[in-house]
Amino acid sequence: MSLMPIDSGRNERGDNARALTPAARRDKNGAVIDLSPSIPPDRRVEVLQSQVKQMQDLTRTPIGKTARRLLFCWLRIYVNEVKRGKATRVDLKIPIPIPVLGLLLRSRLTTQQALAAIELTQEDMESLKAFVESCMGAEFIRVEEERPERDSRTQVVIGLD
Repeated sequence: MSLMPIDSGRNERGDNARALTPAARRDKNGAVIDLSPSIPPDRRVEVLQSQVKQMQDLTRTPIGKTARRLLFCWLRIYVNEVKRGKATRVDLKIPIPIPVLGLLLRSRLTTQQALAAIELTQEDMESLKAFVESCMGAEFIRVEEERPERDSRTQVVIGLD
């Protein structure tokens, strides 16, 4: 069983059988099997790329925060815990007076974070808000734990912002 490139004329055997693309092959009976993945229309690469770029542009660091990073940055510890529908959030910020270090931090979400944020837009806006709020310029630790049996979800992020 070998794949043949698409051509407009006869195939290797000389007959006018359908030429196979890399996304198709023939089974033992000679029937053509389509192997191309069925991607939902809203999950095509072009659409995802534009959604990622849009999410990154929407969550870009404001100019005031960038100017503050010129003088000092924050060591930030963020904890968000939801138990039985009750949310507890701790956002501890400790200033570190090291000039210019903050300018080295990224000013928008990474592609992976933007994809996660896009997935959260499908669920609820509170989860999206908590996720974007937890993102930092440089993350050292990010732990997200969900325990459905206890009806609890915990998120801990430590980094610089």
